[in-house]
Amino acid sequence: MRIVVVEDEMCIREGLVKLLERIDRAYLVVGQADNGKSGLELIKESKPDLVITDVQMPIMDGLEMLRCLQEKQPLPKVIILSAYSEFSYAQQAIKLGVSEYLIKPIMVNELTQALRMVEQQLKTKAKKKEELPELDTLGELLTGFQVGRLKYSEALESYVRSKFSVEIQGNYIMILAYLGDHYEEERKRTIPALTALLKDTISKKCQILDFLVFKSCLFIFPCEGEEAVLVKRFQKTILTRICNDSMASFGWIRFTGLSQLAESAATLQGCMDWCIPLGNGVIIHYPRIKQLQTSPLSYPVDIENQMKTAICMANPTKLQETFRDFQSYFRKGALYDPKKIKESYLRFIWSVINVAKELDLSRYFAIDQQALLESVMEAVTNEELEKNIYEQAGKTFNINSPKQLGVILFEKLGMPNGKKTKSGYSTAADVLEKLAPDYPVVSKILEYRQLAKLKSTYADGLTQYIAEDGRIHGTFNQTITATGRISSTEPNLQNIPIRMEMGKAIRKVFVPKDGFVFLDADYSQIELRILAHMSGDEKLIQAYKEAQDIHRHTASEVFHVPFNEVTDLQRRNAKAVNFGIVYGISSFGLSQDLSITRKEAAAYIEKYFETYPKIKGFLDGLVKDGKEHGYVTTMFGRRRPVPELRSSNFMQRSFGERVAMNSPIQGTAADIIKIAMNHVYERMKKEGLRSRLVLQVHDELLIETKKEEIEEVSRILEEEMKGAADLAVELDVDMHQGDSWYEAK
Repeated sequence: MRIVVVEDEMCIREGLVKLLERIDRAYLVVGQADNGKSGLELIKESKPDLVITDVQMPIMDGLEMLRCLQEKQPLPKVIILSAYSEFSYAQQAIKLGVSEYLIKPIMVNELTQALRMVEQQLKTKAKKKEELPELDTLGELLTGFQVGRLKYSEALESYVRSKFSVEIQGNYIMILAYLGDHYEEERKRTIPALTALLKDTISKKCQILDFLVFKSCLFIFPCEGEEAVLVKRFQKTILTRICNDSMASFGWIRFTGLSQLAESAATLQGCMDWCIPLGNGVIIHYPRIKQLQTSPLSYPVDIENQMKTAICMANPTKLQETFRDFQSYFRKGALYDPKKIKESYLRFIWSVINVAKELDLSRYFAIDQQALLESVMEAVTNEELEKNIYEQAGKTFNINSPKQLGVILFEKLGMPNGKKTKSGYSTAADVLEKLAPDYPVVSKILEYRQLAKLKSTYADGLTQYIAEDGRIHGTFNQTITATGRISSTEPNLQNIPIRMEMGKAIRKVFVPKDGFVFLDADYSQIELRILAHMSGDEKLIQAYKEAQDIHRHTASEVFHVPFNEVTDLQRRNAKAVNFGIVYGISSFGLSQDLSITRKEAAAYIEKYFETYPKIKGFLDGLVKDGKEHGYVTTMFGRRRPVPELRSSNFMQRSFGERVAMNSPIQGTAADIIKIAMNHVYERMKKEGLRSRLVLQVHDELLIETKKEEIEEVSRILEEEMKGAADLAVELDVDMHQGDSWYEAK
């Protein structure tokens, strides 16, 4: 604490300075003065935390000094020492904001107590100052509450009231405009018009916020008047004009206090799937929407059977008709619960996939069931549901092309081993790969398919994102994925092929600036290492500590063969089990991966859990805790809700169990790479390096490294990535450099 002493008697002044040093060495006397005028100048110059002053002094007394000081700048804390005990002096001191008025002669304990009190006042003031943000606009305030950066306090209430003339704890209305997949288009086209209409007809104080995580925009304004009147006005004067030209859907909620903004937005978003049965031309009004009476939903089995027949007969026209019949089924007459509609869509799509599998259309084995489930259950509009049907049943299930190619290969060209199905010959990749060594034309077909995909997705796709500086500047999202992983869009730079050599070659076009190289570092088997740590399985931990080939070690244990006698096939199978366990793989999924029977796959998994018993207990415990609490957590305490665990639907519940097992592991890996990424960035910045972090791909960091800084950056990468988390097994980092991303990887 910085202190100025103003006292005309030198012996008292110097004695006071020494006494302050004895009471606490943290009390620093930054100046002394013998009269009020000198004291005033000294205080303005040194800006102390505390002034200790006498009252009666020559030239200018202590009270006058404080009056002058108060006019010029905020008054520091003040303790008055006076030989006068008259009430008038004390009264004036109080009006000037003096902290303490002590009568001479001063007792040491009285002064000490006064000093401690002032010290506490300063700490409280500093804390309040830290808590209050600098807000330039009301939008910043709303954004702060939206993302959870701001919390309500009386000090914040007072600050907001004085600056913006609004009450945090007042009554507010929120309108949620759900834009879905049309977010960018609607944000530019519809939202400006809607904003203008709201300000003209309902509230000039209306504020707009982007709510990207829910593909929505929020409109917030004070509830001035009867809510029912405002709702009616919105429906008649705005909704009818907007809906004709807009693809947006709207929700309405009243809430008390801006600090409830984020929670209210999430509540309203959870009700928006009522747009599925009600349509887009209505407003979803919470909590009235909860009072709707729905009818029991009977799944249209007859339409499903028609769909199966259409697929088996290879009749695309009939298939399209069936899809349309299915979609219209839920829009006739009765009002159904949107969750029941979504479950019906899932069942229908699953039937399409299962029929395709029965017909040996092997592409269907590669469908990401988790992604499909999420896309359907997260749908808010009929359009989004329909999109899922056509993507899964139309885009992937291309009836005509495989049939025509099959006729050419197996009938006109007479190639052997044609696998005839009800829909024609199979031309799936696995079938063609068996023919390729003997028939060059088949190799060309496979190559063409691969090249066509690479060209459309990457060559042509990436070209449109090249900026004027010759570089691609992607967008990285922190709150999109449920696991916590950073995702990449516009373009997706995390999806550049790596496993196929032809696809991997795409990375050759990514090059650093002149004078720089790429330094690429990624974690080795990070999720398995996290599994070892979180499960506490001694065998798995010991294997890592001994730096063994973990897949060979697992194969040795599971198949009961000596470590050095493990075959490549056994290691490959063990590797599939190792990684599959992390993702909650089923015996069916493993059987597909390894081309073995479901029974054999189940035996592999059983042997694995016998080998690593604590892993089984750990995974079961995650599912149990998830059911009990409604969420699972990463090692760092980040939560992921898993409501599917309590679902009565078997498919949803099974999905929830896989999520509960995987999310803590994958989520922890995401946390670790984020920690490492930030630490690497800060280290390079602190050490004044010109190298910079340009890309993160899940477990990988790519650094554009100045050639003269390679050694230093390599050291930073290894230290910070290995030190990002304290696990029972050491984090291992693979690192390479090159003149392109291809070479560095």
